[in-house]
Amino acid sequence: MRVIFPLLFALLLMAGCKTDAGSSTTSNSNNTTATTSAKVDKAALSKEISTAENALYNVDNFTFDPVKANAVVMGYDKFVKNFPNDPKTPDYLFKSGEIYRSLKKFDKAIASYENICNNHKDFEKAPHSLFLMGFSYENDLKNTDKAKATYQKFLTQHPKHELAKDVKFSLDNLGRSPEDIIKEFEKNNKK
Repeated sequence: MRVIFPLLFALLLMAGCKTDAGSSTTSNSNNTTATTSAKVDKAALSKEISTAENALYNVDNFTFDPVKANAVVMGYDKFVKNFPNDPKTPDYLFKSGEIYRSLKKFDKAIASYENICNNHKDFEKAPHSLFLMGFSYENDLKNTDKAKATYQKFLTQHPKHELAKDVKFSLDNLGRSPEDIIKEFEKNNKK
């Protein structure tokens, strides 16, 4: 399995390069050819993404492989860039955010979630994306000012959402250590 992946990764990269080269050549032709080319590129890119996802998620030993994860987000990013209005785009952005957080690329994770909030407001996970932005600012980047602003934005936009209680709790305890929160919780439960 480990021997196959480097070969697969190289093939994915080569296929991505061929797709880019093909689309730039076809973009000089008439609009009909460009439209046809975009459909072929989209299908090829979707296949690349599916192959990369299978390599990342279908492992026997359940270990996180950063090389495979990077291959997946590269495919997602390429799809989002080329097809920003496709119905798959917000889902790929959300998945990118999750993988980027796992890779500890927090700024990229936040950018993925922010893209959803700004450009795909009707996406079912848009509120979750806003919550995860705040969570990442708070816990990953330790930026309490941005976390507070993001959490407040969440409560303004989604006051009745299932995550609203979690957001209120996070706002109320922003900057406090988990130990302090536990001590207060235990103190209040003794009463």
